[in-house]
Amino acid sequence: MQILYNGHIYTQDTNNPNVTALAIDNDQIKAIGTDADILDLSTPDTQIIDLSGKTVWPGLTDAHIHLENYAYSLQWIDCETDTRENCLKQVEKQTSQSPGTGWVIGHGWNQNSWKEGFGDASQLDPISFGHPIYLTAKSLHAAWVNSLALQQAGIHAMTPDPPGGKIVRDSTGQPNGILLEAAMGLVEKAIPFRTQAEICQSLLHAQTKLLHMGITGLHDYDPHSCFSALQELHQQEQLIALALKLAA
Repeated sequence: MQILYNGHIYTQDTNNPNVTALAIDNDQIKAIGTDADILDLSTPDTQIIDLSGKTVWPGLTDAHIHLENYAYSLQWIDCETDTRENCLKQVEKQTSQSPGTGWVIGHGWNQNSWKEGFGDASQLDPISFGHPIYLTAKSLHAAWVNSLALQQAGIHAMTPDPPGGKIVRDSTGQPNGILLEAAMGLVEKAIPFRTQAEICQSLLHAQTKLLHMGITGLHDYDPHSCFSALQELHQQEQLIALALKLAA
């Protein structure tokens, strides 16, 4: 059994909204009340934790999350930098440390925050280290890619702009590495799907992050790939969250 005392504990019980101590037994709250009342429940093997005035809330539930996408985002390069140069440094750090030749993903750049404005493939190519690079803008209306990503997506000078999108080109008509709106999808289609093992690993990392924020339950709005991975983790008893609801 565990006893937490000397805290500010919010119970969400209108009849007893605030207490200072609680007892936990077999992963369930056994009792709540004053420090004196709850400490009286202790036995020689009870773990007693002094909260030192800290606040305790019931676990929160995220009512609408795309869990798989959130899990992936934790692995992306943070491109929300003050300068384009600093963004390129972030990219180089990731590409130089990533083994193999897999895709390197990032998000968050904003050309309006950079005095140099938009980047192009010529800045990414020297720091690619054999990786195709796909960096989405903070607005999600543009992407910045290297030449290898364009090549793997089959984008060249003769590739037409897709409906609702634009492939930005240089003065010679060659794609320059900036893709707008629907043109982003041309590269996204070239990025391989993750295996279920990779999705599971990403979800476990995301679970840890969510638990640290006090989120113990969620309603997920993701494709079947996420559902299958969650089922596997549940069977392996690796899901710690207390509640999980999935929606189509």
